[in-house]
Amino acid sequence: MILPYMEQDDLYARLRISEGIELDKVADKVSVYISGLACPSDMTGPRIFQHETTFKNAGANHGMTNYVAMSLTKQAHLKSDGRQFPAYRTYKEGEGALAIDTRRRFKDITDGTSKTLAVSERVYRLGTQLCSAAAWPGSAAADSHISINWDTLGTTAFVVNDPVELNCRQGASSYHPGGAKMLFVDGSVRFINETIDAKPDANGWSACVIDSVYERLVARNDGQVLGDY
Repeated sequence: MILPYMEQDDLYARLRISEGIELDKVADKVSVYISGLACPSDMTGPRIFQHETTFKNAGANHGMTNYVAMSLTKQAHLKSDGRQFPAYRTYKEGEGALAIDTRRRFKDITDGTSKTLAVSERVYRLGTQLCSAAAWPGSAAADSHISINWDTLGTTAFVVNDPVELNCRQGASSYHPGGAKMLFVDGSVRFINETIDAKPDANGWSACVIDSVYERLVARNDGQVLGDY
């Protein structure tokens, strides 16, 4: 957690992360909006999310964020009871530097920290499409009706600023013209153009082949030549 580095020491202490306490057990502590976790250009959505009753952390209010961890190169999909659909990757299996319940070290990022994405932007609304942004504590956003992971983790299965609502809830988006700003593992921030070489995941059932520059930016150890972007 980066909260202590954002002058949020008190909030970090109340969450008791160092004790291994799950956020579900301190749900009343996470209804906090932290301006440093939101992009100033996105003022389209609520600062606090109210979660659906069908998912983990049901009924809890969670603070929003515009930043999601880029974890997968393909689509992830869970049923409402948490079981995985056949042939989909899970965020625990993600090729990226960040994943659910998985500890990855710098030595695991063999493609290089300056060549591997860590975090991207996601807006709450893109035109008429609801992308839902994200909830910084790590749970389902108010409008997320398919996967409890979509709004804290992201995938390159869809192009940047994808106009399809179901896709933009999983991918990257921003109000910066032409693309989105993304954080690399080495700490650098770069602008990724929405025209970057990408092969959108048409139906999610295809094999997880890393075959575009955008996907190679997320994959931490595929060993391929990155290409221009």
